Amino acid sequence: MANVVVMRKHINGNITSGIYMVDLFCLGIKDTFYFFNEPEEELFEKINIERSYLQEVDYTLAHNIIYAGRDFALEFDIQPHKNFSITKFILEEDNDAIAVLDIPAGDENGNPHLIVNSSYNYSPVLEKLKKHAGEGNYTFTLDDNDYDEEEGDEDEWENDEDDFDEEDTWDDREDEESLDDIEPGYLDFNHVSEFETDSLKDALEEHIREPLDEIIIKTELLWRRILEEKPGLIATEEYVRNTKEFRRYEDKIDQWIESSEKNLNEREKAFQRLKSLVHKDAGIQELINLISQYSFNETIATMIFHGIPMHVLLPSIEELQNHFSKFPPAVQLTIAAYSIVLQKESYDKHQLITKAKTVDEVYKGTKYIHAYHHKCFWFVKALSALQHDDQQNILYFHSLLRIVGTGGHIKYLYAARLNEWLSKFMHIDEDTFLIPEYEE
Repeated sequence: MANVVVMRKHINGNITSGIYMVDLFCLGIKDTFYFFNEPEEELFEKINIERSYLQEVDYTLAHNIIYAGRDFALEFDIQPHKNFSITKFILEEDNDAIAVLDIPAGDENGNPHLIVNSSYNYSPVLEKLKKHAGEGNYTFTLDDNDYDEEEGDEDEWENDEDDFDEEDTWDDREDEESLDDIEPGYLDFNHVSEFETDSLKDALEEHIREPLDEIIIKTELLWRRILEEKPGLIATEEYVRNTKEFRRYEDKIDQWIESSEKNLNEREKAFQRLKSLVHKDAGIQELINLISQYSFNETIATMIFHGIPMHVLLPSIEELQNHFSKFPPAVQLTIAAYSIVLQKESYDKHQLITKAKTVDEVYKGTKYIHAYHHKCFWFVKALSALQHDDQQNILYFHSLLRIVGTGGHIKYLYAARLNEWLSKFMHIDEDTFLIPEYEE
């Protein structure tokens, strides 16, 4: 088991880091997550690994460990953790530019050895090993019983106290920390989907989150109720991740990351100007002018847009529509989303967005359509589907957004609309959103 931490330093001294738990015996990239643009000391606190535990190695070795684990697992159709679709972009491309090192994988015979405890859902993996490796060509060990079901060797696996505990996966760690560790305003649909149902219910009962965040939690619980009561109605996450729509998003994540890392100094200047305008309670026209000045830098323009106070933004959607063509695509898509929520869709461009099948149709000939544009487009389509009570598209586009999140304060308006629709769809009262108890 290798816990690999790959760090990239920004020009401002902060760190973006990918963390990869690699099981070289069988499961490959068992878990992975990332932190973006964090101070180094805060990063180590969040990673929750003592520096003395880590050993500095050449990047080539780290790269080879990660991809050796992934490639070995893929031989048996064992897919990497879902977050690898994002964290792989922190790594260098896996091509001839990186020297290939011989990283042993599997047991001494090169066969997969699945080592888990009894709480792990190992049945699907065993089925894949039976199918792709064949009986007799793999080993299965339950480490909490110290018993090898294939070989009967009670001493084959012993936990070293310095090893990562199998039960202590990164997702478990996040859930153990509690929802309250996510700052107000940052809770999103992709966050709540990672927490256990009991944690979400406890958060509501104890009111540890602000009311706006509770709307997102309620919506997630309603979604899970559909999954329980109407199995098959909502596509599985694995299916959604394999759709052409999501694969287009994944293919453009690297462009999104690259664009967000450019002009950090200029972004800080723009942020200070935004703070100054908000502090003096500037009108919408001054804020529009500031966005327009940064139309050449979409990341900055979008940051400014999302920084407009809601009490200024909501009454000014029509004014923003009048300047629609001045703004870069991400801002245009977000204005379209607000327009749908507020039922102010008179602008022709909004009709083009809502009728298009993909964001590429909306911005034909634009070179730099990246992952964030896809996400904004899904948001517009989900809101449009809610407006027209389009069940199929509501369920489909929220399935996408539940994986990637939404962002911005508009997520609360969206959550309220979706919460209302789900309540009606499930024929339940507004306050009876909790998932019922089911007998074992």
